[in-house]
Amino acid sequence: MGGDFEAEDDPVMWLMRCADEGRELWEAGNLPN
Repeated sequence: MGGDFEAEDDPVMWLMRCADEGRELWEAGNLPN
């Protein structure tokens, strides 16, 4: 986990960031369906 986001200050942005990263992994075929 990097220090380029403040989860405590902005949980919505943190969740969106995680969702974006997860989607990229899924699209790359690195996650199971």
